[in-house]
Amino acid sequence: RMWWLTLLAASYRHPPLPLLASTTAGRWFMGQAQEVVGLDRVARATAWFQQKASDFAESGVGQSLQRKACLEPQRLMLVLPQSIAIYNICLPVWLPVNGWLASAACE
Repeated sequence: RMWWLTLLAASYRHPPLPLLASTTAGRWFMGQAQEVVGLDRVARATAWFQQKASDFAESGVGQSLQRKACLEPQRLMLVLPQSIAIYNICLPVWLPVNGWLASAACE
């Protein structure tokens, strides 16, 4: 959870998609990804991430996070799907690292 909260804080400070789109390589990568995946699938994935963000922002935990961290709801709704997407993409890398850290801490 600390990993995701750190990712959310970084995404809140610097939203990843506009940051990626501001570079030439990022624009090329985003265009290639849309071409390979297809616009219909991208739209469905975007809608799914937006729904998950909305569910979280309206949940008790989301409301508490907004109050305690003084987060703007509109900005949270913008960056939350992006942080969820990055978390899901990085999961195959993060899980083994997390397991290694946990086993090293237990020894």
